[in-house]
Amino acid sequence: MKEPLGNDDSGFSNVAKKEDLSDLSMSLKGSSPFFVSTWRFAVGLDNIPMILPCKCDGTAITEVDDDGEVMVLCKDTQDAGRCPWQNAVDRPTKGQVLGIMGSNCWYRGKYGNVLIAKLEGQDSDSFWLDSPYSFYGDSEEETVKSPQSCKDTADYMEDLLEESMGVDDETKDDAAYAIWWLRWVGNNYEGARCWY
Repeated sequence: MKEPLGNDDSGFSNVAKKEDLSDLSMSLKGSSPFFVSTWRFAVGLDNIPMILPCKCDGTAITEVDDDGEVMVLCKDTQDAGRCPWQNAVDRPTKGQVLGIMGSNCWYRGKYGNVLIAKLEGQDSDSFWLDSPYSFYGDSEEETVKSPQSCKDTADYMEDLLEESMGVDDETKDDAAYAIWWLRWVGNNYEGARCWY
């Protein structure tokens, strides 16, 4: 049975079971995987709005699976014109990067770290990101990126983008989208979960 989900349920586990996400390892953008981490090797890093926008806004179309789990049906929600990400009027039309199993409102944080490295003039092919900012969380386990951390990282990237010389148009578009996404989840959806 498909039905809109109210504002009172923001459970992440209803989106996908963790074991279903375990093989997430490569960005869909471009043809080669990026392997970047702030302090360890990482197979991947996806950033997910802390509260899914369609759940927060009460616009999700859902279905209960055989195990009794409530699943958000992203395509149905989008097709019905009820997806907050899709309907965001200020969303850049270029630069979106998803993981293999990511919904449109997710962001491929591993590539976000590559962008920070590029904008800082670091080797973006390195396994390590030596920066005070990243797409990892600011919680002890680095699994939650607070709204303030999202906004601070966006401001940092925007400053770097304004100062950068010789950055190609694709990198500019990608950075502009990352900045928008960080502010969008920071201002509206209590920051982001960091899944890696």
